[in-house]
Amino acid sequence: MNKQQYQETQSFFNLATMQTHSIGLNQANGLALSMATSPTILDPMEWIPLVLKEDGDMSQLDQAFLGQIMEVMINLWQQWKQQLQADLFEFPPLCDLQGEQSTQELKDFCTGYLMGYQLLEQAWLDFYATVTDDLDSTKPLPIYLLKLILPEDEEPTAEIADVYQQMTRSGIYQALPDIFIRLEKNNAQALTKIMAN
Repeated sequence: MNKQQYQETQSFFNLATMQTHSIGLNQANGLALSMATSPTILDPMEWIPLVLKEDGDMSQLDQAFLGQIMEVMINLWQQWKQQLQADLFEFPPLCDLQGEQSTQELKDFCTGYLMGYQLLEQAWLDFYATVTDDLDSTKPLPIYLLKLILPEDEEPTAEIADVYQQMTRSGIYQALPDIFIRLEKNNAQALTKIMAN
C-alpha cells in the first residue's frame, strides 16, 4: 500500500462512525492480511463483518455505508495480495517494536490477523496436516503473533511454552515478512493447480 492509499484508508477509519463501530484500521489491516494469506478463499461477506464491533449499534449504519466498508476492506485485501505476490512485505506505519516491546499498533495488527486465523482454524489445521517440509517453519505463526501481543510478564499456556520461548520479539518481527510471503505464494500455486484441473 502506497502512502496515498494508506492515508485515504486511514481517513475512512477516522470517521466518527468507524471509530464508534469498527475495530480500527490496524486490526482491520491485520484481518485483511490474514485473508490474503489463508489456505482457502472465503466469501468477503463471511469475514468483512468482523471489522464491526459486536457491541456496535448496527441500526445506525445504512447500506451505502456498509458498502463503503466492503469496498475499503476488499481494497486492503487486494493490496496485500499484490504486495506479497511481488515478494514484498512492509508493516503498516507504527506497527513496530521499541526494543523488545510491541507498539500498540503492532499488537492491534497481530490481533486482527489472529481474528481471521481463528475464523479459518479448521482450514489451517487441514492445511498443516498435508503441508510440505519447506512450510514447516510457518506452523508457529499464531504463537509468534501471540508473543507480539502478550505483555512481557504474561506466561503462555504450557502447550505452547516451548515454541513461545524459542524466539525473541525482534526475531519474530524479522521473520514474519518471509512467512507471509511464502504462505501467499503457496496458496497462489495451489489455486493455479485447482483452476488448471
